[in-house]
Amino acid sequence: MVYITPTWQSSYARTKMSFDASVRSFRQYRMAQCQFQKELASTSNADDVIQKACEAELNSTRVERLKAEMWRFN
Repeated sequence: MVYITPTWQSSYARTKMSFDASVRSFRQYRMAQCQFQKELASTSNADDVIQKACEAELNSTRVERLKAEMWRFN
């Protein structure tokens, strides 16, 4: 018996794979960017705070971008 995957399922699978790759890339970018920000502030006592603030800002921006894309799924 031949099973044919409906188009929406294969489209969903491709979208999911792309999203997963995007998440991995974002995490790598966030880590590198915020480590860079921390290094710039390494002479201050607030370098860890600056790194966490960087992570929070990038996360917030990422969430807003994802929310803006959600209209495609409604």
